[in-house]
Amino acid sequence: MNKKNILIVILILYRFNHLFAEAQRSAKLVAYDSIVVPGQEVILSAKLEKKILFFRPDVKGEKLFFYIDNKNMGESVTDNDGFAYLPCTIIKPGIFELTVKVSTASEFFSDTASAKIFCSDKKKPTIIVDIDHTVADVSWLGYITRSNIKVKPLKNAPEILQKLSKKYNIIFVTKREDVFLRKTKDWLKMYKFPDAPVFFWDWGNYPISSAKYKSERIKKLKQIWKNISIGIGDRDTDIEAYLENGMKVIKIGKENKIIPNVTFVSDWEEIGNSLFGK
Repeated sequence: MNKKNILIVILILYRFNHLFAEAQRSAKLVAYDSIVVPGQEVILSAKLEKKILFFRPDVKGEKLFFYIDNKNMGESVTDNDGFAYLPCTIIKPGIFELTVKVSTASEFFSDTASAKIFCSDKKKPTIIVDIDHTVADVSWLGYITRSNIKVKPLKNAPEILQKLSKKYNIIFVTKREDVFLRKTKDWLKMYKFPDAPVFFWDWGNYPISSAKYKSERIKKLKQIWKNISIGIGDRDTDIEAYLENGMKVIKIGKENKIIPNVTFVSDWEEIGNSLFGK
């Protein structure tokens, strides 16, 4: 091998080593939506993971900074599962912007993560809404293989939910893994759904069963907003989770059977008529 080829090989190896070192330091930071009652404490949460191809190892021992509406609320260190938590108290009702950043002293680098804090009276009636085949005309598998622009909402879903949000709190609870958090929120915003908290499934932290996951998630949410009374979904697992939490159920998809506290509808127009008493 002549000197020129040796030099080329050295440069290639140097570049590869540089890219590998950068990949080792690249991380993904995720911030999560929260709900709270005025004057009560809320636990803000975020998670830091490495970005290594399809793997996402948790990053522990890293300092994260939390901001609400650009005000520094404090810092917290990620635990063994990559999570960092920070308690704070929200005084007045409203929707507040949460921003989380990795310390500039960290060996890892990541984009800033954002989420929202929804503060409302605990007695206000609240609706839980599924996403796939409930507001999005797509299956879970179809969603992860398509761009947002190719996923359409079910007819009238954005408009009906916007109207319902004047009377009810809305919460989206989905079995989608939180790796799709940003994509899902962008889709909801694109089609003008109401600004509402979205709660995702996380591998390793919730049951694999959709019914068990949603039941557990809703049970925790009801400890904060007491009047979560209606659930809208399209699957039997949705019905199971909602009924376990003592909720009235609206299931999209007509069926020739009668289940106590379950209403079967064909579309969102029927849902609107049902909840607006038409």
